[in-house]
Amino acid sequence: SAVETILLGRDGSAGFVTEAFRAGAYDCLMQPADFRQLSRDLNTLRESFYRQLERSVWTAEWGPESVVEGMIGVSGSMRAVFAAVRRLAPDSSPVLITGLTGTGKERVAQSLHSLRGKSDAPLVIYRCCGVSEAMAVSELFRNPSEQGSSAMPPGDSEETGVFASARGGTLVLDEIADLPLAVQEKLEKFLERRKIVLKPEPKYVKIVEAEFGRQFESNIASYAQSKLTAVVVNFVDMLAHGRSDSPLLKEIAPDEAAYRSLTRSWFQHSSLFGMLQTLARQKNVTILMTTDHGSVRCMRGSKVVGDKEASTSLRYKYGRNLKVDEKNAVFVKTPSDFKLPRTSVTTNYILAKEDYYFVYPTDFHRYLSQYRDSFQHGGISMEEMILPIVKLEAK
Repeated sequence: SAVETILLGRDGSAGFVTEAFRAGAYDCLMQPADFRQLSRDLNTLRESFYRQLERSVWTAEWGPESVVEGMIGVSGSMRAVFAAVRRLAPDSSPVLITGLTGTGKERVAQSLHSLRGKSDAPLVIYRCCGVSEAMAVSELFRNPSEQGSSAMPPGDSEETGVFASARGGTLVLDEIADLPLAVQEKLEKFLERRKIVLKPEPKYVKIVEAEFGRQFESNIASYAQSKLTAVVVNFVDMLAHGRSDSPLLKEIAPDEAAYRSLTRSWFQHSSLFGMLQTLARQKNVTILMTTDHGSVRCMRGSKVVGDKEASTSLRYKYGRNLKVDEKNAVFVKTPSDFKLPRTSVTTNYILAKEDYYFVYPTDFHRYLSQYRDSFQHGGISMEEMILPIVKLEAK
């Protein structure tokens, strides 16, 4: 393999430095030498050497299909990813990389950046998660020289914000689906002017705050363009848990009839109902409504004993040395038989039957009273295990 050379010289003229690099020098340092720069050069070369060595050994062991720039892997799925990276590398077209958080989308982007011969060009990674609308618009679209001016998507010939920072290199928009909806619309229009069309991907939204729910409701029509949008509305679950701890909610909904009435009143004035009304006016929209679990009204407590590491759930528990009256629960000694995870060889589960709930001996009567007549989930009952599903289509 080639020998990398770092030159140390006294002649600091431009001609000397130019000739040194033309001759293949990795770097050229003038005396008195900058030992910090020399140390950085040596560290970079050492890391490069070990990467090349690792790649050579891995390639010899598993074949060239198991290695691509900056990544190694032998599974069929990884080899398929590597093949796609090699296929896309010669093309300068934009690439949409999809996958769950933490699966290596950024690493794939870095590999493409390097294979496209842009190692010396900027690689800008813009993380879209948790960015407010104002900040996202400013950072993506505003020209840095236009301080104080209104942020508007630039025209066809303009490049501003992070787009200007990545000019000549690669821009990675990480977790683009987490951008505020209004910013996503601006970004799509901005990219379309550059003949970059984003194919609608499945989207996931979880609503836990009323304000966010109203904001999402006002933009729900734009989601009709997606092939699939999953929306989780968390209010009913929050109401069920909150009723156990709030004297006010218990006063408002003292029994099951009142609880159902409260839920109905919320729905009639909720952003969810507004979304359904808007989508009912859209063409070719199908809505499937369901829940991930049911709940049961718990009326009978059952004393449970376990170590301090046991879980705190009321309808199911897992841990070591769990003890409970087996008339009130299903005792799972082998979690794998029920497709349940086991964190250690001593982990067991107990699942409450019918309308029972679990209470530890400490302050037993206090918690027995607090959680009696509450709605819980996670046990074994018809109410929890049979899930409804409703299909809605516009008339």
